Amino acid sequence: MKPSLTIGHFPIIDHLILGVAVHNDSSQYKHFTLRTKLFTDWPAISEALETGAIDGAFVLFPLAFELFRRGLKSHLVLLGHREGQILIAKKGITKVEELKGKTVFVPDKYSTHHILLCLALRQAGLTLDDVKIQMGFSHPREMVSMLEEGKIDAFVSAEPMGSEAVEKGVGNVLKLSHDISAHHVDCVFVVRDDLINKNSSSVEEFVSSLVKAGLFINAYPRQAAEIGELFLGWPQKLLLRALTHDRAHILFWDLLPRIEEFAELQDIAVEETHLWDTGIDLETFIEPKFAQAAYREWVIDTRREVKDRGRERNLPGNFREAADRFQQLFSTSIPIAGLRFIASGEAYPKGTERLKEISELRREFLEDVFAGHAYSITTPYAKKKALSFFVPENGSEPDRVLFKLTHEEALKVLQALEWGERLAEVKKYSEATADRDLFSSTGSISAVQDEIHVYFSIDLTVFRFLVLLLHYF
Repeated sequence: MKPSLTIGHFPIIDHLILGVAVHNDSSQYKHFTLRTKLFTDWPAISEALETGAIDGAFVLFPLAFELFRRGLKSHLVLLGHREGQILIAKKGITKVEELKGKTVFVPDKYSTHHILLCLALRQAGLTLDDVKIQMGFSHPREMVSMLEEGKIDAFVSAEPMGSEAVEKGVGNVLKLSHDISAHHVDCVFVVRDDLINKNSSSVEEFVSSLVKAGLFINAYPRQAAEIGELFLGWPQKLLLRALTHDRAHILFWDLLPRIEEFAELQDIAVEETHLWDTGIDLETFIEPKFAQAAYREWVIDTRREVKDRGRERNLPGNFREAADRFQQLFSTSIPIAGLRFIASGEAYPKGTERLKEISELRREFLEDVFAGHAYSITTPYAKKKALSFFVPENGSEPDRVLFKLTHEEALKVLQALEWGERLAEVKKYSEATADRDLFSSTGSISAVQDEIHVYFSIDLTVFRFLVLLLHYF
């Protein structure tokens, strides 16, 4: 019988990743069964972690640090999300500077919101001493009511409370947290050490599931909002607004915990918010190996510090969108095509020319595909009846993406994927093997080069990620 994992969470969009993992994967877990437990105040979830009533939880990172300091034997293994917090003020307050002397609510002393408020005030020439801080609630929904009733002048919170205040007309946005600190961490996934020691395979499998859930949310926000309505209890419309407004207000695609990011925030917590006299040993508490293993599936270099720079922030939702955004990253027109594997018993796609084999040179055939011709070709490869080639404008979704770059352009792509910095690591082009190198590869990436160009064949999921990663090169 598989062991059961009980994971705690809050009714906030920051913890939507758990709901999506449950929805998408709960029936498929090999090493455990999953139970979730909803909490509405931070002291209760802290007590449950400390007593072992739950095996892990999504909590604010300063609270996770505090529990570790109290002696909870645990490790931080994944981020819950990035950014997504919001500074809301009552009507009539339009600038952070106007908060001087006002009452500002933060959810907890040991919260990211406390640190974000400190940063926002500093950027406006103020300090925490210039405002009256109020904290603590029995349910997150209370914040909007307190603002509406005039009990507070502003609050810093997760979503969708901020969006609810705006929608009800009782508050306006002073700052989104990515404008205070780009790509910042907030909630984290903490696991008790007894679970890691007794059943590390379940932790590994669950973290991988959460990483996939994060990709799903940013790629399919509408479907994620539908799941969130059932899991979190907030209206789908409100969740969708929080997920999509202002260039993707909250990010779920980069959940790798990086020690250097926590070091910077811990310094603020010690020196400016005075949560502690000294910091903790981050390398003792943060364990990134489970996240690193999960992200290797997507060919992301887990050593690289990825900082958001205000560009497109979500994974493209489909092949055509990914191809359009890929084109925008280069000064020349990039030939791009899709390749879909047709299985035995599956119908041939409509509107494509049927070929028994590629009679032309592989290079000439590819150029014909890049030019917009659609073909279905009978293939001798195992478990594949045919290969279907088409361009993004066709509207179909491929299994793999084919494109051609110059050597200089290719180097940029290879560096973004950390696949290699030298073109010598790419196979030499051969007419005899080009079809197998590019069309039958089961790996995430394959490529061949001639004297002028490099031809790539990349899994669609990796290609969508590549669009994001290329912004940093």
